[in-house]
Amino acid sequence: MSARTAIHRLEHFNCERLRSSSYFIQGFLDLASDRGIAFKIRNGPPPSGFPELQPLGIRSPFSVFRAFTNRSDFYFCVDGRDGNDSFRQPYLEKCRYYFKVNYNSEVLAGEPELSTFGAEILPAIPHFPIRTTGMAAYLPRLRPAKSGFVPVLRHNWRRFGHWRSAIPLRDITALRPAAKERDLLFVAPFYDQSAHRETNEFRYEVMKAIRAHAGIHSLFGFAAERVTGKYAEFHIPHLSSKEHFERMARSRLLVYVRGAHGCISYKFGEMLALGVPIVGQTLLNNAEALMRHEHFEAQFAWDDPEQIARAAADLLSDPARLQRIGAANARTFDRYLSPRAAAASILDWISLREAARPADISAIAPADDELGRAPAMRCHPHCAR
Repeated sequence: MSARTAIHRLEHFNCERLRSSSYFIQGFLDLASDRGIAFKIRNGPPPSGFPELQPLGIRSPFSVFRAFTNRSDFYFCVDGRDGNDSFRQPYLEKCRYYFKVNYNSEVLAGEPELSTFGAEILPAIPHFPIRTTGMAAYLPRLRPAKSGFVPVLRHNWRRFGHWRSAIPLRDITALRPAAKERDLLFVAPFYDQSAHRETNEFRYEVMKAIRAHAGIHSLFGFAAERVTGKYAEFHIPHLSSKEHFERMARSRLLVYVRGAHGCISYKFGEMLALGVPIVGQTLLNNAEALMRHEHFEAQFAWDDPEQIARAAADLLSDPARLQRIGAANARTFDRYLSPRAAAASILDWISLREAARPADISAIAPADDELGRAPAMRCHPHCAR
């Protein structure tokens, strides 16, 4: 890595829910000392170069950063929102790199107009909300001359609530040895909105298929305050974050289904972090990189509810295989999909690209082929600058 292109200072613009960006923030915090990076939190939105995004309160998983090397400084963003075909245009225009969790090279190939913007679109590792360290840095200072104490205190209290509702990663991975109390768990959220109708229906059919296998000791249902229509048949009480992780950890097998718009659900990373075997739907996004991991082809392989239920029954009949897959999932998460690995992937992508500037980086092949790390997740050629 060239000293001229290595990032020595990194700034995060603290203008969204802390839960939304927590995974990548924690990863950069973990890497900062090892890589000699000064990591700073700026409590507010990006500067005037981002006029459309000045107001605080971006609620979706979207983070903005500014990176400094010895030869330049630039902005990059991480888009963790649902869907593989939605982008924030101002960021495409103002950022040098646009990292997307639901990255799909086929979708990008069908939208050549995206290459006319300044940002290069690159893949990011799947994430989920965790409790970060150093909460105090994310609370804006009291500025009574501008807004008064009460609004700032209220804002800080809301942010503290978002932070506290998440679970530290160390507490999640500590659940790996938990004793098992059931065979199978499939608990899904419920959103009574038209955009989620197809997702709700698929999850409903999976639950019916699981119920048909009477020999499986399972817990399944829609965990929500309120479930409407026919879906109320499978209504179970809403779970706290702590209950959510404990129930998953105490299950021998977990069922995974995609999120809305075919996105990679938060549960994907949560399940892997717990080191529990998984059975479920295929991955539509980032599949080129993710499906190379150990045992993923056996776990994310079915798009039919009946097939998912049958595969679960088959896997539960083979305890030794369950143990091998669970152990592999824990190894894969720790090495390739943890917050630290997610942040390293972003920094490695940037270093690779910065070292190639102003050459035609679309013609440069990454040398390292570690799965899940940045060089293994190749951008579609049309995204090249």
